[in-house]
Amino acid sequence: MTHSTMNNDKPWATFVDINLDAFLAELNDDDWVAGTPSKMIKAQIAEAGQSAGKVAMRKVIKPRAMTRFENAFALYLQEYERTLWLQYLTKHLKKFLRSIPQSEFHVEGTFPSDDEIDGWYSMPPKELYSTLRTWIPQEYVKRFQNRYRAYKHRDVRAIEMFEISAKSKAILETYKDKIEAETLDEAIERCFAVNYQSWRDYETEYAKADIANKAEFSNAVYFTDLLERLTKNDRQKLALIIERSFKEGWSAAKGSRARKGDPRQDAYVQFDYAEILSQFISTNGG
Repeated sequence: MTHSTMNNDKPWATFVDINLDAFLAELNDDDWVAGTPSKMIKAQIAEAGQSAGKVAMRKVIKPRAMTRFENAFALYLQEYERTLWLQYLTKHLKKFLRSIPQSEFHVEGTFPSDDEIDGWYSMPPKELYSTLRTWIPQEYVKRFQNRYRAYKHRDVRAIEMFEISAKSKAILETYKDKIEAETLDEAIERCFAVNYQSWRDYETEYAKADIANKAEFSNAVYFTDLLERLTKNDRQKLALIIERSFKEGWSAAKGSRARKGDPRQDAYVQFDYAEILSQFISTNGG
């Protein structure tokens, strides 16, 4: 089974965690570039990912020894991908085939039996794709290939799927572009990490401030979160309060003639619900 040149972060992290200590223990003085280092932190090598982890190791370990470690990882990766492929087939192959209209099969009304499909699980990708072409059109085979490729990419790169609104994604993309990050992962890490150089700190803070001033953020997320915590009775009370507040505000705005100072803020301070809230929310945010 061949594998792509993508970083295999998840299998790399597992392999390093299991094998690095034993590998380092086997090295002799001649295997080190400049003598045995005082320490090599396994967690950092694992978390750096395949490419960065290898670069860090090559700085202190000579090529002959590193080749042994890399060859061992290549064998581990082949077995990892075989296991991943089998897991994917077990979960998705039958479901995928049954989603295809019977009329699309090369022999209409003919569907492979469960025992026949079970026998396909031992096939490597190229062999299975060739077998599928005898049953279904190439467009469906291609669709199955693409789905597995995406599944594999998410797994080996340790990528989790989550829901995010188009608006929030656009804000993150804008932030990524402003700080010239390569990926959203890098942008998020630079947003929260505390160990970046000062010029990067300034750059990220400026970008966040600029976006905050320009983006039209919505209260919907906070409001929905609040409603989910309330009982049905409390939600009904809140609905009545909002309705009353909106109607009173509408009437007050139509009748207001004030033009000096900040009449909207002055009216809010005098608003009865605002006065009640002030008793529960301290000015220091406690």
